[in-house]
Amino acid sequence: MRPEQSIRERFIQSSIGSLTIAAAFQRANIYVKNVDKESSSDLRNFVFSEIQRLSYAYSHPVQEEQHKANIVELSDSISCKYSAILQDGVFRIGIAQKALNLYLKLLWCLDRIPMPPHCPVDALILKKTGNTKIRWTKIKTIVEYQEAITELKKAAGQLPLAKWELEQYVTPNFLLQDTKN
Repeated sequence: MRPEQSIRERFIQSSIGSLTIAAAFQRANIYVKNVDKESSSDLRNFVFSEIQRLSYAYSHPVQEEQHKANIVELSDSISCKYSAILQDGVFRIGIAQKALNLYLKLLWCLDRIPMPPHCPVDALILKKTGNTKIRWTKIKTIVEYQEAITELKKAAGQLPLAKWELEQYVTPNFLLQDTKN
Protein backbone atom coordinates (compact mmCIF):
# COMPACT_ATOMS: atom_id res chain seq x y z
CA MET A 1 0.00 0.00 0.00
CA ARG A 2 1.32 3.40 -0.98
CA PRO A 3 1.72 5.99 1.81
CA GLU A 4 -1.08 8.10 0.31
CA GLN A 5 -3.42 5.09 0.34
CA SER A 6 -2.51 4.38 3.94
CA ILE A 7 -3.37 7.94 4.95
CA ARG A 8 -6.65 7.77 3.04
CA GLU A 9 -7.50 4.44 4.66
CA ARG A 10 -6.77 5.85 8.12
CA PHE A 11 -9.00 8.82 7.30
CA ILE A 12 -11.83 6.52 6.19
CA GLN A 13 -11.50 4.38 9.32
CA SER A 14 -11.40 7.45 11.55
CA SER A 15 -14.49 8.91 9.86
CA ILE A 16 -16.39 5.64 10.08
CA GLY A 17 -15.38 5.32 13.73
CA SER A 18 -16.51 8.84 14.60
CA LEU A 19 -19.83 8.39 12.81
CA THR A 20 -20.45 4.99 14.40
CA ILE A 21 -19.69 6.10 17.96
CA ALA A 22 -21.63 9.36 17.64
CA ALA A 23 -24.71 7.55 16.31
CA ALA A 24 -24.55 4.80 18.95
CA PHE A 25 -24.02 7.18 21.87
CA GLN A 26 -26.52 9.90 20.91
CA ARG A 27 -29.48 10.19 23.26
CA ALA A 28 -28.32 7.01 24.99
CA ASN A 29 -27.42 8.47 28.38
CA ILE A 30 -24.63 5.94 28.85
CA TYR A 31 -22.45 7.70 31.41
CA VAL A 32 -22.84 8.25 35.12
CA LYS A 33 -22.68 11.92 36.17
CA ASN A 34 -19.42 13.86 36.04
CA VAL A 35 -17.36 11.54 33.85
CA ASP A 36 -14.13 13.23 32.82
CA LYS A 37 -13.21 13.68 29.14
CA GLU A 38 -10.26 11.30 29.35
CA SER A 39 -12.43 8.43 30.63
CA SER A 40 -15.16 9.00 28.06
CA SER A 41 -12.55 9.23 25.31
CA ASP A 42 -10.93 5.99 26.50
CA LEU A 43 -14.32 4.29 26.43
CA ARG A 44 -15.10 5.52 22.92
CA ASN A 45 -11.72 4.36 21.63
CA PHE A 46 -12.15 0.96 23.29
CA VAL A 47 -15.64 0.56 21.81
CA PHE A 48 -14.31 1.26 18.34
CA SER A 49 -11.35 -1.11 18.74
CA GLU A 50 -13.73 -3.87 19.91
CA ILE A 51 -16.06 -3.25 16.97
CA GLN A 52 -13.14 -3.44 14.57
CA ARG A 53 -11.92 -6.66 16.21
CA LEU A 54 -15.34 -8.29 15.95
CA SER A 55 -15.81 -7.10 12.37
CA TYR A 56 -13.02 -9.32 11.04
CA ALA A 57 -15.34 -12.32 11.33
CA TYR A 58 -17.72 -10.66 8.88
CA SER A 59 -15.39 -11.01 5.89
CA HIS A 60 -17.58 -14.08 5.28
CA PRO A 61 -21.32 -14.32 5.98
CA VAL A 62 -22.09 -14.58 9.69
CA GLN A 63 -25.17 -16.43 10.91
CA GLU A 64 -27.75 -14.61 13.01
CA GLU A 65 -27.00 -16.53 16.24
CA GLN A 66 -23.29 -15.76 15.98
CA HIS A 67 -24.10 -12.12 15.28
CA LYS A 68 -26.23 -11.90 18.43
CA ALA A 69 -23.42 -13.58 20.40
CA ASN A 70 -21.03 -10.91 19.06
CA ILE A 71 -23.37 -8.16 20.28
CA VAL A 72 -23.46 -9.75 23.74
CA GLU A 73 -19.67 -10.11 23.72
CA LEU A 74 -19.29 -6.44 22.82
CA SER A 75 -21.67 -5.37 25.58
CA ASP A 76 -19.98 -7.63 28.15
CA SER A 77 -16.40 -6.63 27.31
CA ILE A 78 -17.21 -2.92 27.57
CA SER A 79 -19.30 -3.37 30.72
CA CYS A 80 -16.50 -5.33 32.37
CA LYS A 81 -13.82 -2.75 31.65
CA TYR A 82 -15.85 0.47 32.09
CA SER A 83 -18.60 -0.35 34.59
CA ALA A 84 -17.48 2.50 36.89
CA ILE A 85 -18.44 5.17 34.34
CA LEU A 86 -21.50 3.50 32.77
CA GLN A 87 -25.11 4.05 33.86
CA ASP A 88 -26.04 1.05 36.02
CA GLY A 89 -22.52 -0.29 35.33
CA VAL A 90 -23.64 -1.70 31.97
CA PHE A 91 -23.06 -0.99 28.30
CA ARG A 92 -26.59 -1.83 27.17
CA ILE A 93 -27.29 -4.27 24.34
CA GLY A 94 -29.17 -1.53 22.49
CA ILE A 95 -26.06 0.64 22.36
CA ALA A 96 -23.79 -2.30 21.48
CA GLN A 97 -26.04 -3.43 18.63
CA LYS A 98 -26.30 0.08 17.21
CA ALA A 99 -22.52 0.47 17.19
CA LEU A 100 -21.75 -2.94 15.70
CA ASN A 101 -24.64 -2.98 13.23
CA LEU A 102 -23.91 0.54 11.96
CA TYR A 103 -20.22 -0.22 11.52
CA LEU A 104 -21.07 -3.40 9.58
CA LYS A 105 -23.60 -1.50 7.47
CA LEU A 106 -20.93 1.04 6.51
CA LEU A 107 -18.42 -1.69 5.65
CA TRP A 108 -21.07 -3.45 3.56
CA CYS A 109 -21.94 -0.23 1.72
CA LEU A 110 -18.22 0.19 0.95
CA ASP A 111 -18.14 -3.40 -0.45
CA ARG A 112 -15.70 -4.53 2.23
CA ILE A 113 -17.90 -7.27 3.69
CA PRO A 114 -20.92 -9.30 2.57
CA MET A 115 -24.39 -8.19 3.68
CA PRO A 116 -24.61 -8.30 7.51
CA PRO A 117 -27.39 -10.34 9.15
CA HIS A 118 -29.09 -7.35 10.81
CA CYS A 119 -29.43 -3.60 10.47
CA PRO A 120 -28.87 -0.84 13.02
CA VAL A 121 -31.92 -0.72 15.26
CA ASP A 122 -32.84 2.87 16.07
CA ALA A 123 -35.89 5.10 16.53
CA LEU A 124 -36.23 5.97 12.85
CA ILE A 125 -36.28 2.38 11.67
CA LEU A 126 -38.41 1.14 14.57
CA LYS A 127 -41.00 3.74 13.64
CA LYS A 128 -41.43 1.90 10.32
CA THR A 129 -42.77 -1.10 12.25
CA GLY A 130 -45.53 0.86 13.94
CA ASN A 131 -44.26 -0.36 17.32
CA THR A 132 -43.76 2.63 19.57
CA LYS A 133 -42.99 0.63 22.71
CA ILE A 134 -39.45 -0.44 21.83
CA ARG A 135 -36.74 2.10 22.69
CA TRP A 136 -33.40 1.06 21.22
CA THR A 137 -31.41 2.99 23.84
CA LYS A 138 -33.15 1.05 26.63
CA ILE A 139 -32.67 -2.50 25.28
CA LYS A 140 -30.81 -4.40 28.01
CA THR A 141 -31.01 -8.05 26.92
CA ILE A 142 -30.53 -10.02 23.75
CA VAL A 143 -34.12 -11.23 24.13
CA GLU A 144 -35.38 -7.64 23.96
CA TYR A 145 -33.12 -7.06 20.96
CA GLN A 146 -34.55 -10.15 19.26
CA GLU A 147 -38.06 -8.76 19.80
CA ALA A 148 -37.04 -5.62 17.91
CA ILE A 149 -35.47 -7.72 15.13
CA THR A 150 -38.67 -9.78 14.86
CA GLU A 151 -40.72 -6.58 14.43
CA LEU A 152 -38.31 -5.32 11.78
CA LYS A 153 -38.41 -8.62 9.90
CA LYS A 154 -42.20 -8.41 9.73
CA ALA A 155 -41.92 -4.94 8.21
CA ALA A 156 -39.17 -6.06 5.81
CA GLY A 157 -41.21 -8.95 4.45
CA GLN A 158 -39.08 -11.03 2.11
CA LEU A 159 -36.17 -8.59 1.97
CA PRO A 160 -33.07 -9.15 4.10
CA LEU A 161 -33.06 -6.67 7.01
CA ALA A 162 -29.89 -4.89 5.93
CA LYS A 163 -31.21 -4.27 2.43
CA TRP A 164 -34.68 -3.25 3.63
CA GLU A 165 -33.29 -0.79 6.19
CA LEU A 166 -30.95 0.75 3.63
CA GLU A 167 -33.87 1.24 1.25
CA GLN A 168 -35.80 2.97 4.06
CA TYR A 169 -32.94 5.40 4.64
CA VAL A 170 -32.64 6.40 1.01
CA THR A 171 -36.38 7.13 0.77
CA PRO A 172 -36.84 10.88 0.19
CA ASN A 173 -37.48 12.82 3.41
CA PHE A 174 -36.97 9.76 5.64
CA LEU A 175 -34.28 11.48 7.68
CA LEU A 176 -36.45 14.55 8.12
CA GLN A 177 -39.12 12.58 9.99
CA ASP A 178 -39.85 13.31 13.62
CA THR A 179 -38.91 10.35 15.86
CA LYS A 180 -40.69 11.68 18.94
CA ASN A 181 -44.18 10.55 17.81
